Amino acid sequence: MAIDTFMVYVGVYADADSATADNELVKDLHVTAGLIDAYDAAVVVRRENGKVKIVAKHETPTRVGGVLGGGIGEAGLIVVGVSDMGARIEREMRRAEKIQRRDLAADLDELESDAASASTSTDG
Repeated sequence: MAIDTFMVYVGVYADADSATADNELVKDLHVTAGLIDAYDAAVVVRRENGKVKIVAKHETPTRVGGVLGGGIGEAGLIVVGVSDMGARIEREMRRAEKIQRRDLAADLDELESDAASASTSTDG
């Protein structure tokens, strides 16, 4: 069983423009490092009715519920990346008013199997 550790960063921002700008910096970081497929990210904003909406995302959907809890900010950036990119990811989230970081252990063999199953089931 191949286990890899990913880091999840949640940044809280005063506005969507700041979160979007940092999202571009994180993307550029991964492009430069040749790791564009080694991360996922989403920018979320709080609507007037209090609901959260994804306004920008990387290639795959990201769960975003609760990132703006407590009324701290109006926008957020969620980044999932490999652990050895952690310090660089956090540095590029420079506009965040607050950043939380969590470790996320993933079984790579299980993820590949799930992806293959999903691909087969959608091929018809």
